[in-house]
Amino acid sequence: METVKRIVAMAVALIAATAAWGQKVDWSLDYQYYFDNREFDRGGEAFTESMTLNAARITPYLTIDMGRPLSRRIRPGDSSHRVVAGMDLYKDMGNGEKNFSLFDEISFYYEYDAAWRKGRRFSMTAGVLPRTLTEGYYSRVIFSDATKFTDHNIEGLLLKYSSNTLFSELWCDWMGQYGYDRRERFQVNTAGQWDFSRIISFGWNASLYHFSGSELEHYVVDNFLANLYLKADLAKKAGMQALSLNAGLLTGYQRDRREDLYVVPVAFESVMDARKNNLGVENTFVCSPDMMVNYDLLGPDLYFGSPFYHTSTGTLRPYDRLELYWQPQIGRNAHVRLSAVCHFAKGDADRFCYQGMQQRFSVIFDIKPLSRSVR
Repeated sequence: METVKRIVAMAVALIAATAAWGQKVDWSLDYQYYFDNREFDRGGEAFTESMTLNAARITPYLTIDMGRPLSRRIRPGDSSHRVVAGMDLYKDMGNGEKNFSLFDEISFYYEYDAAWRKGRRFSMTAGVLPRTLTEGYYSRVIFSDATKFTDHNIEGLLLKYSSNTLFSELWCDWMGQYGYDRRERFQVNTAGQWDFSRIISFGWNASLYHFSGSELEHYVVDNFLANLYLKADLAKKAGMQALSLNAGLLTGYQRDRREDLYVVPVAFESVMDARKNNLGVENTFVCSPDMMVNYDLLGPDLYFGSPFYHTSTGTLRPYDRLELYWQPQIGRNAHVRLSAVCHFAKGDADRFCYQGMQQRFSVIFDIKPLSRSVR
């Protein structure tokens, strides 16, 4: 209670000082609700346990423009600076926490945004910033849908660059500082896409995770995963909300430095997405060896992707994820997605079969969204 009072008092003082200084003060609000019922008894819970994730988060932000913000009609040479601060109010349904115990992580960051010649844009964001500011596509071997929701903030730096045909981003998340029982950990991620025609694009997404030691644990594990793909987008030609196919490679290297052992898995992955009249189907097909070779050692501490990429074998195995969904936009700033996700893989039965499903529902609502997209 006392901590909340101090935060409110500091916010009021900051607003008053900023107004007196003549800077523009504004606000924004982000709300997310996530329900995910996982039923994997049919497959013997070979990859992950059955469970239900049910949580909500609301985050109000205070924004201070340190200069003139970029207008809708951006001209070369325009730039803006701003400082943003916010606080998460987060609830895992049923955990018993109430009232002021629901106040979660504080975010605060500085953002620089600039327009260059020939349609080029650059932005830099530094501090504790929401993951929603990232814009790139990442394979579920790198980040699962649940990870994107539950791990809301990034502690580090985000860089974005775009032109008329290229988008790229690079960001670092410092996740652990060396201590007695706290490991030094950081993750460097990148994603981008180059459109070399109106239909065909080349894209990439990758993550390097350095899982180092503490005073108690001295061993180091490196985990690098990358996805390179070609994408065909036919939505405009077909008159649909979405119609795309990307296909490419999953690869990387994983190293346990205790034994100085490198493992370099290589796999194939394709993702098809089609949507018309708000009804859609997304199918992901993967043929891969074990993409998470140290999962049995460190589990979700080392891997943030879907556990269905952990096949426990060096041979190629098929995996298929089929999602049927309804995704209406119920307002200018409100998005809803209701879906049923079926998983097919080789599990304990050592044959390709139905493993179980998820029933998912999500709501995203943002007022004056923070993300100044460079795309």
